[in-house]
Amino acid sequence: MNMNTRQIAAEYRLSHWTGIVKDRQESGLSIKAYCERAGFHENIYFYWQRKLRAAACEQLAETKPRSAYPGPG
Repeated sequence: MNMNTRQIAAEYRLSHWTGIVKDRQESGLSIKAYCERAGFHENIYFYWQRKLRAAACEQLAETKPRSAYPGPG
């Protein structure tokens, strides 16, 4: 699979922020306290958390077989 630079950069950022979100969860700190300690604003954390959730949902939708989706009536 040939990936362009933008795709590689996007995957790197998602991977980087996956690690940050996981680290925050494992730290036991509140989001506010973690962000203050890490030196970035909570809005940045929430932005990437939304991006990660969207990416996870997209990936899940791509991996589910079509027969898993209920059809009409």
